[in-house]
Amino acid sequence: MDQGTSLQAWAVARSIFKGCSALSRRSKKIPSLEPHNCEVKFLSFGPKEDVVFSEENILNLHKGSFALPEFRFWIKYPFSAFQKIKTLQKFGSYLKSKEENLEYLIVLLATCLEATAVYMNHHAQCMKLLGNEKGPVCFFLKDIDDPLITLTMNVNACWDTTFETPEIEPRVKLSFDSINTGILSCLGQINPLVGSALGNYQVEGYLPLMDKVGYCSRLTARDLPLTI
Repeated sequence: MDQGTSLQAWAVARSIFKGCSALSRRSKKIPSLEPHNCEVKFLSFGPKEDVVFSEENILNLHKGSFALPEFRFWIKYPFSAFQKIKTLQKFGSYLKSKEENLEYLIVLLATCLEATAVYMNHHAQCMKLLGNEKGPVCFFLKDIDDPLITLTMNVNACWDTTFETPEIEPRVKLSFDSINTGILSCLGQINPLVGSALGNYQVEGYLPLMDKVGYCSRLTARDLPLTI
């Protein structure tokens, strides 16, 4: 994967998919939005190829600019395309709502960490830095026993985010002292060093791995800042 537009578009598409998954976890039936490569420089939300965006328009979605899916694809399956577009719109509106609650924090974490996972899998600097690291890296909220989300290596040897509690002991844990701290961290509004010194975070386990994840996260945020 090239280190420019294709990498960034794939990271955005994956982050939208995982954010929608987090938002819809309680829903019994939601359309599959897991991105797939379609034609060259085009990505489909789901395997059906009814909602297809060019890589350029995927990045426009991330920036909040006007972007339409490709007409020649959605016209073939207008009903399923409409359902997916409604889900995407719901997700975009929810992100902009900036609600200070646990569900919003989980959706925001899923959105940000999935983009980071893509960089960990495909960005040359991240891949070199991580080497043979596998995780899991778990993110907690103070006084809640189970992890909110986990970053780990999946069965395909790719970094991925999951809402399931890992079966093995986390390699490293990061706990936020409050929902607000977690949200501000996702938005890049807390300096990690200052936050750690002030007790906003608590990190336990293999600290060098958290440093590596933090580096990849900052690299992702530099290329794809979350503006909501």
